[in-house]
Amino acid sequence: MNDKLAIKAAFEEKTGILVKNTITGSKLSTMSVGGLIDHFVTIENIEDLTKALSFFFSEGVKYKVVAGGSNVIFPDKISDTWILKLGQGFRTKEVISENKEGVILKIGSAIPLIGLSSEYSKKNFSGLEFAGGIPAAIGGALKMNAGAHGSDMSQIVEEVYFVNTAGNVEVFKKEDCGFAYRQSSFPGGSVITGCKMRLKKCQEGEAISKRSYFLAERKKNQPITIPSSGSIFKNPTPQLSAGVLLDSLGLKDFKCGQAQISGMHANWIVNPNRLATSSEVLQIIEKCKKKALKEEGIALKTEVKLF
Repeated sequence: MNDKLAIKAAFEEKTGILVKNTITGSKLSTMSVGGLIDHFVTIENIEDLTKALSFFFSEGVKYKVVAGGSNVIFPDKISDTWILKLGQGFRTKEVISENKEGVILKIGSAIPLIGLSSEYSKKNFSGLEFAGGIPAAIGGALKMNAGAHGSDMSQIVEEVYFVNTAGNVEVFKKEDCGFAYRQSSFPGGSVITGCKMRLKKCQEGEAISKRSYFLAERKKNQPITIPSSGSIFKNPTPQLSAGVLLDSLGLKDFKCGQAQISGMHANWIVNPNRLATSSEVLQIIEKCKKKALKEEGIALKTEVKLF
């Protein structure tokens, strides 16, 4: 089954899920770049997700998943890859237990991380203060083990729920997730649907004060109000940040068309007028890689996912 229209028709018939082809990558990412997506599917529940992945598995259809879109760069044209996004049915929150020690939550993967951080910091639960300025959904944050200020998702997660490529529901304990610096080891093609996390009870105002401090630091040092994908590269070592390295190479404010490296933080590529193309962003990424390798012998690795 190679014909695109035939695959689309078969998918809609077998799953009952409609496929859209009027969505652009620029609308799905915080970088605001990317062209028209041929096959875009919003999934609203576990049943539909299992049907969709089972279909893709049986027909050999390539697909990728977008969550909050804060860590992805879409190409200017997407032709062969289907894009899945989990909808409102995955914006669920459940208190499993709560006592004087803390709270255990079951959180759907489409819940915005920033909102969850704000809500529970205000309720005097500690653990999510680091996430006050990370514009990711829970699913994407788990996939990349998002973090800041010395903390990350692995420190609060107890279980992660996902559907594998064959359409089967699985649960990983934290120790099974392979969490490391900005990475995890969930099976390729699997789709994270949620997690169980534990937050600790803290003194009145302590968590919100800490969160506010972290957020103020981000606003002072990072261009968080301008379209971007956040940090582009992983830090080469714990002692050397990618931002410091690129700054030392004189790359702040470097431009390629409408895309540019931020003058505020050299590890951020920004799209200030929302007119940049994906190819312009990718050219800057390649420029940074080549200069770091040539002048410092450092092979930079991208933190952002290139769709």
